Amino acid sequence: MTHFLERIFLVVAVLFFPRWALAQPPDPSSGDYTVLLVGGSHGDGATPALQQLEARLKDVDPKRAVVVFTGNYSAQALPPENEPGRAQIEREILAHVTATQDFVARGGTVYFLPGHRDFPDQGTPAVRRLRKFLNRSFEAAGAKAGLDVMPNSACGTPLLVDLTDKVGLLLINSQWWMQEPDGDPALNEGCATKTGRAFYEDLTDALREYRDRRLVVASHHPLVSYGEFGGAFGPAAHFSPAPLVGTASVFARQSGLVPQYLNYPRVRSYVELLHDEAETNGAYLFASGHDGNLQYLGVDQQTQVISGSSALVGAPTTRPGNGEFAAASPGWAELVFEPSGAGSVRFSSPDGSPLFAQQLPAVTRVGQAPEGPAAPFPEQPVAAAYSSKPVWQLPGVVRFFTGSYYSEAYTLKLPYPLLDLTREEGGLTPVRLGGGIQTKSLRLVDERGGEWSMRSTTKDASRLPPYPWNKIRPLERAIDYGYTASHPEAALAVPPLAAAVGVLHPEPRLMYLPDQEALGEYRGLFGDELVLLEQRAHVSDEGELPENFGGRPAGEEQPRIKQYNAMVEAVLEDPATQRVDQEAMLRARLLDMVIGDWDRHRGQWRFAATKGADGITQYVPIALDRDQAFGQYDAAGLDLAKVVLPRARSLNPFNAEYGNVAWFNYNARDVDPFVLNRIPHDRWMAIAEEVKAALTDQVIDEAMKTWRPETYALDGARIAEALKVRSATLPQAAEAYYAVLSKNVDVLGSAGDDVFDLWFRNDGGIEVAARAREPGSRPYYERTFHPSETAELRLYALQGNDLLAVHGTPHRQMAIGFVGGEGQDTVLANGPPPGTVVDAPAIRVFDQPDGARIDPNISVKDERSVEARLNQYEPEAGHEPNYGFFLPMVTLTSGSENWIGGSYTHVFPGFKKEPFASSHQLTALLATQTFGVMAEYRGLFPESLAMMDQQLDVHVQTPSYTRNFYGLTNT
Repeated sequence: MTHFLERIFLVVAVLFFPRWALAQPPDPSSGDYTVLLVGGSHGDGATPALQQLEARLKDVDPKRAVVVFTGNYSAQALPPENEPGRAQIEREILAHVTATQDFVARGGTVYFLPGHRDFPDQGTPAVRRLRKFLNRSFEAAGAKAGLDVMPNSACGTPLLVDLTDKVGLLLINSQWWMQEPDGDPALNEGCATKTGRAFYEDLTDALREYRDRRLVVASHHPLVSYGEFGGAFGPAAHFSPAPLVGTASVFARQSGLVPQYLNYPRVRSYVELLHDEAETNGAYLFASGHDGNLQYLGVDQQTQVISGSSALVGAPTTRPGNGEFAAASPGWAELVFEPSGAGSVRFSSPDGSPLFAQQLPAVTRVGQAPEGPAAPFPEQPVAAAYSSKPVWQLPGVVRFFTGSYYSEAYTLKLPYPLLDLTREEGGLTPVRLGGGIQTKSLRLVDERGGEWSMRSTTKDASRLPPYPWNKIRPLERAIDYGYTASHPEAALAVPPLAAAVGVLHPEPRLMYLPDQEALGEYRGLFGDELVLLEQRAHVSDEGELPENFGGRPAGEEQPRIKQYNAMVEAVLEDPATQRVDQEAMLRARLLDMVIGDWDRHRGQWRFAATKGADGITQYVPIALDRDQAFGQYDAAGLDLAKVVLPRARSLNPFNAEYGNVAWFNYNARDVDPFVLNRIPHDRWMAIAEEVKAALTDQVIDEAMKTWRPETYALDGARIAEALKVRSATLPQAAEAYYAVLSKNVDVLGSAGDDVFDLWFRNDGGIEVAARAREPGSRPYYERTFHPSETAELRLYALQGNDLLAVHGTPHRQMAIGFVGGEGQDTVLANGPPPGTVVDAPAIRVFDQPDGARIDPNISVKDERSVEARLNQYEPEAGHEPNYGFFLPMVTLTSGSENWIGGSYTHVFPGFKKEPFASSHQLTALLATQTFGVMAEYRGLFPESLAMMDQQLDVHVQTPSYTRNFYGLTNT
């Protein structure tokens, strides 16, 4: 009955009160923040909706508001200047600039998302023209110079904007996902995000960071729609342009045969990715365009707002469900957020009158705040277990298959010092949740502006499995048990080892966090548990950076701290003055191998940037997050899984053996080729010997003393002994990993004009130098490669007008791929006699068809193509190990004969080959009654002949009949 009355009150409130109240501009003094969502005019130019929007913006505080246009600003893409139709398209686009230019001139912010008409097939140049035209138009109208209203216009990189402390805006270029790369050779030029995998990582990082705050996810394509693009058609659609033809058209669009419609495979994959990741992490507000009508919809935990169109006429819509809204009208949507993140939405018609208003669902709260004040602090120290969740204690027979891990250590109750946030480091103030997937963490700041991280030692499995698997409780419990493969005190033993080797690192402390008022809104999520507290790699407002992060003495300039992606961007912008300290990186990576830390992806690093007297900025790595050090993956079931699942081969028990170093370092396959591509063999091995010498038995024993006696008694002696053996045998492991990384080497250019010089030596070696194309420039990359170490060189020219110059007599000892990238590139032989053609069959040139000129004096393999991926740098491309896996097979038939056997598949990756260069499958089966044998070979060779896939099948079988029938006789 109570819920029924609440619903009645809500209906009355929506029908009468909020429409009037929301029609008023927010009071700037209240701290409210307004997000106006507006669809494009679809080619109608200036419309009543845009004119009314301009009037509405006069009442909005530009410092407390943002306007997001959701795409389709003209009837077609913007053509190049001086081409027919350009002037008309400009007028249609300028209507949106006119409506918002005064708002921008007063300091307001406007973002334009590309729509499917703005970013069409082969449309990367078109959308970049649109971006340039919009920015230039706003600047001409009085906006500040350098304005960018369409960031990442042709890229898939999501842009996260913090609007307030509690409200964020994530801008996603969804049309990038819809593009067909074969028809758009310029796709991803100059983009940080080039692959679906990279987009997924960027998306999930943003969702996790905002899982306890309000996040508006803005993209052109919605999760669901009651308009035509969502598959909703009225009766009239079946008769347009004629009966039967109209019905066939409706069926084609509803069944996913037509691009841009919801069931089309590319659209479906985008929607499922966003929806499932959102469901895994919390509840978010999705704001979109695409369909030309106004809509408010619910999608499981998510809320979808469609801003429709600002055109003259809205698009048809079908009737929505209860509590939802859809109107075949142009207009716009307006979100108003309170300081807490709570908010409401209102839809306005072209004349500004309200059509619908609704309170938004509450912001997801992670954890339930306890009732009443916090209890007094207990006496310290406090005895606590590492995990506040129950840990399975499985019988020995079961443990053989599931692994024993460190489950016993997780159940120990040991004394820990108290963490009083009001006193620690002069007072620590929580500011927001961290973005970890397995661990709940909290960001804090001290009185000097220094940043700290507090992570619960209890792992959270609820966000690791994808939706809807994360709702299965037994699976969550099993993953929780799997977390016990990480040692609870591993992070304490690593800093002494890192200090001995000279690797920058955090200094974590294990402390008991009682429930306390200082946790503020995070009470209930944190409290009465064990936490790991450490200072973050961040330069505080006052004071110095700690020495373990590369800090300098008082009075000297402190290093700047950069994340991995920011470091890569800086190095590629100007490699002559921005460089990774690769020797320091090698020390860090060798230490990773010694301690068994296999999970060293790009998110595990920060870099301390210090400018030297020579003007070169060196980026020194800071190794973070040691959860996987000493990982004890000792399950027999896991060993069986590795036969079928190659990627599971990264998980091994920590012992004296290194195992397969290629699989051990698999998670760093998009990091190491970039940060370890300069060091020659002799120096590599010398550094390995230095690390070995630094990790003495005494250093290891002192590091293990950081553990409590009870914990050490369980596993400490075994781990210490394994560390000593691994340290002693490190040079052999380093040698093996050098062989892995040296087999295929990436050499990268810069954002400017570069020269790549190749000197072919008579002994089969190749000397490589990369430098700026300006006369007198010194090389920023130099290395000699030997065929005994290297099979293939990949030269990435990136941006600019680049030159590949070949010196000497080319040989076939190594394969060479030259990836031209953006700009107009040139390939030539340096110094051959006139009329002589230098034959260089080992060199393959990848570029756009008109992006590279191959001089007549050199003969190379021409791989120029309209396919975008062939002309771009992707960090992980070409660094997958070749692998094999086995699948047992049992075939049961309705007859009397059955088969047993298996299938072995071996996959060989290849440079610029998708999904691989070749795959070879051998299947062998044995008949259980007649003992007949059946064998089959299948070879797959993608794009191996004239860009077509090839397949080879061979089938051999002996007689295996259990009953023979030779036909009727003539008797």
